[in-house]
Amino acid sequence: MQNTSPTTFNLLLKNISVSLLIPVTIACTAFSIFHSNMGEVSGTPEQVVSMLSIFVITAAITLFCLNLPFLLFRNKTCFTFINLGLLCAGILLWIQSNVFVWKIGVLDGSEIEWSRFRFNMLLELFCYVAVIVCIIRCRRWFSIYTIRLASIVIATQIITTLFTSHSVIECAILCGAGGKDTIS
Repeated sequence: MQNTSPTTFNLLLKNISVSLLIPVTIACTAFSIFHSNMGEVSGTPEQVVSMLSIFVITAAITLFCLNLPFLLFRNKTCFTFINLGLLCAGILLWIQSNVFVWKIGVLDGSEIEWSRFRFNMLLELFCYVAVIVCIIRCRRWFSIYTIRLASIVIATQIITTLFTSHSVIECAILCGAGGKDTIS
């Protein structure tokens, strides 16, 4: 009979991947917001990247250390529970920041009429519950594919952030050039 228990290295990779998922998603979302509002926010992209890098490293180390005792003492139940919880939170955060982006108007401090968005809120709630139930019911499958899922979400987040940031910078250069089609 073949031993199917995960190796320490595999468990370490699981812990690293889910520990990076939430901080990278938050940092990429913050960077995208910064780039979308470059004219209204002080600071350079380099300053924002350095601050977000410090945040990602600090948050990832904190989340990694949260689960490290369970890895070291081989408490598989707690380790899996925390990993799946972090995976679920990371996936939900990614969905919230990339899929559920509703046009609620200008955020200028004026009142937002939330009653207009009841369907959106119900849709979000349904999706949150569906993801949580799916991860709980299929926990073995999600536990097996944690590294792949977290890596896919992280890679997707980084690629889309780089793509949209490049598009925003290019648009700002073109608009700053007086609407000319070429950049001089």
